[in-house]
Amino acid sequence: MTAKIVTFGLTFLISAAIGAGLFVVLIIVLNGFSERDANWAIGVYIGGAFLLSAIVSALAAFALGPMLKREMNPFVSIALAVVVFSVIGGILTTGLIFVSALVAEIVRTSR
Repeated sequence: MTAKIVTFGLTFLISAAIGAGLFVVLIIVLNGFSERDANWAIGVYIGGAFLLSAIVSALAAFALGPMLKREMNPFVSIALAVVVFSVIGGILTTGLIFVSALVAEIVRTSR
């Protein structure tokens, strides 16, 4: 149980750090949109990044169970789960930038 909590925590911290770093990219992408349009995109990004971080962290903790049942080394299992699911979270968060830019475009053209 402790290994799953550590895996969840580490994956969440790494995913949140990736999300914070990619937030800078989102701000650059939203250059040229009005503040009113960009606010919606930023809200979608922040909410989506938090949700993605929580989901990916839960999946990492869930994936740790079968590895520990096979009597793998707990440190190797934790490291493997954290790395794999952090990469998956980073890829999904990058996709979230495009979704957020699309939201800003939809808000801009809907007026």
